[in-house]
Amino acid sequence: MSMDIEDYHQNMKQIKLICEDLPFPILIVDSGEHCIFINHHFTNVIKYSLDDIPILQTWNSIALLEQNSDIKAFKHSQKYKPPHNKLKILKIRCKDQRIRNFIIQNVEIFKEFTIFFFIDPALLLEIEMKTSLTEAYLHKMIEEFPLPIVLTDKEDVVEYINPAFSKMFGYTQEDIKSNDDWGRLAYPDPAYFEKIRNQREYLDLNNARIRERLVNCKDGSKKYIINQDIFIDNKRELTISLDITKLRRIEEAKKQQDILFEQMIENAQDIIVLLTLEGIIISINPACNNILQYSQKEMIGKNSNDFVSEKHRNFTDQQALAKIQGKKKKTRYSVDMIRKDGSICNMEVSSNIIYKDNQPHRIQAILRDVTELRKISAESHRNERVESISLLAGGIAHDFNNILSAILGNINLLQIESDEQEKIEIINDLENATLQARNLTQQLLSFSKGGTPIKNVSSLEDLVVKSAHFVLRGTNIQSEINLCENLPQISFDEGQIYQVLNNILINAIQAMENGGMITLSTERVTIDKNNYFPIPEGEYALIKIKDMGIGISPEEQKRIFDPYFTTKATGSGLGLTSCYSIIKNHNGYLTFESELNRGTTFFIYLPIVLV
Repeated sequence: MSMDIEDYHQNMKQIKLICEDLPFPILIVDSGEHCIFINHHFTNVIKYSLDDIPILQTWNSIALLEQNSDIKAFKHSQKYKPPHNKLKILKIRCKDQRIRNFIIQNVEIFKEFTIFFFIDPALLLEIEMKTSLTEAYLHKMIEEFPLPIVLTDKEDVVEYINPAFSKMFGYTQEDIKSNDDWGRLAYPDPAYFEKIRNQREYLDLNNARIRERLVNCKDGSKKYIINQDIFIDNKRELTISLDITKLRRIEEAKKQQDILFEQMIENAQDIIVLLTLEGIIISINPACNNILQYSQKEMIGKNSNDFVSEKHRNFTDQQALAKIQGKKKKTRYSVDMIRKDGSICNMEVSSNIIYKDNQPHRIQAILRDVTELRKISAESHRNERVESISLLAGGIAHDFNNILSAILGNINLLQIESDEQEKIEIINDLENATLQARNLTQQLLSFSKGGTPIKNVSSLEDLVVKSAHFVLRGTNIQSEINLCENLPQISFDEGQIYQVLNNILINAIQAMENGGMITLSTERVTIDKNNYFPIPEGEYALIKIKDMGIGISPEEQKRIFDPYFTTKATGSGLGLTSCYSIIKNHNGYLTFESELNRGTTFFIYLPIVLV
């Protein structure tokens, strides 16, 4: 019998403790005939250490004398069965070369190891020897043995049960007088009890089999046990039990788990497939019929690439090779597969390697049909593009309204202004406003092509100054402009960025009804992984626009870039939405910081792309 490794070591530890206390030399040998333990009496009396006798063959060669009548005494029990009712007195050569006489008795424990007892005949003079074991040893061994033991005679009368037996099953020797008593208590089902009785009739006294039983304990609980019989003579029998309830419950739970897992695979909506490393399909669940229109029988044994579109076959081979070579533990990708009717479906594949003996053994993959999801996503993307263009067009219309207001205002000023120099400045402003209107028409043309910026290399500082001069002229707002000295010319759509600057400045003016200061500045900054911005790492031009207005409340901050959200009575709610979309289309980032009654600062990040 092979015990669980943890149980083996635990039982071995307890047996060694018992043997250490017994008053005679003891040697323990495992099933491979390796000497694994000697007690201190062995060392004191026979003088050999465990290092001197690593295996039985070594011990036999140095300790047994030629004149011994039976040199087979030292053999593992499974390989040698000594005759019963005979005690052999052997002459043993100790390490100090003295010759001593010992009665040798070996006992097999669960076929995992054998205990050899060296008993000095002088110690047995006052003890009547009727069996191959002394009563003193026998009761000592049973009493302290860590596993349940029952000692019965040839009439099936229970002579003794040890404390471990009562602890495990709850029954005492008063409850169990015979094997029949035990049977009625432990096996209340008559049919099961009869089956066990019939098995006992065929036991071989020289080669008792290991038997599994389901036992009813005294408290009503049930335990799975394994019994091992040791026939110590023709009159008595030791039955040792090992509790395997936990093991059986784990096995049952695993069995139920396996059943549940199989049901999950069978009923899964996704395709679950097991492949050889060469890509041959070993097993596949019924979902293949619903998705690919092939039956399991039609797919098993075929190469998985037979069902992949030709344009993706090399790609799937590369993915599998990368996993097999250990370059990737798991992969997730999309491929087009061919249905039985010839139509194409898009599959999202998640796969990984199954290892055996630390080597790649199989490929397991889950395939999800995302054909409809891709169609929905594409439609959603188109809707978002249309919405984005609509928002940008609305923002341009908003700017057109601002420009027209500026033009009309300047025309009114011309009508009442008499100073020639002032008229010239007003005419210049009118010209600038008209040019801005022309730029906006160019933006409308670009939006008609999808909102893509029309980029040219230009000076960002010049545009900041130009926008501040145009928007702030004639207001009660003062400005402070701080420009970066090392900011290079970059590529951007001048009309769109001008629109962004104008919108943010107009909002700043409206936030400071009683006047104040607006600060504009430019910087060259580096975005790295520690910035946590939704833009790639690299060099960026940063424009900061800071006002001293009323600020934005926390509730409004969450919606500031939402379309049509506005706190103004006459606002359209498209200005900042348009700004955000423009900066995003430039691969940049627009954000802000604000505190009520402390003002607001907008941050515009534009990538520095040197041309």
